[in-house]
Amino acid sequence: VVANGGCSPVALQVAARSAEGTAAGLHAPVSNVVLSSVPRLPFFLTPADPAKVAKSYGTLCGVFGRIFWWYSCRNKGAFIQKFSEKNLVANPDNLGKYWRRDCYETAVQNKGNS
Repeated sequence: VVANGGCSPVALQVAARSAEGTAAGLHAPVSNVVLSSVPRLPFFLTPADPAKVAKSYGTLCGVFGRIFWWYSCRNKGAFIQKFSEKNLVANPDNLGKYWRRDCYETAVQNKGNS
């Protein structure tokens, strides 16, 4: 599971449910969780509403999530680059010349189910 920013609680909840065996709709158990642009610690100290987490997960896995995935991946990841550069704490020049390609290739592998 890969999550960015405010979606981190969704990823953590999916991983927890996978470990418990209660995650519906997963084709395989979650083996890794990658959190990118993680919010500050107080964000995680407030309990997440399970209903809101389930709704967010459903949205991300549904039609709107697929449309957003398609939009993000078009033009070989141009949106991914713009979004990432806007939200990075680090200087984008320090990421190397292949980071956009690597982000794009990871996003499109397994038809977005990566």
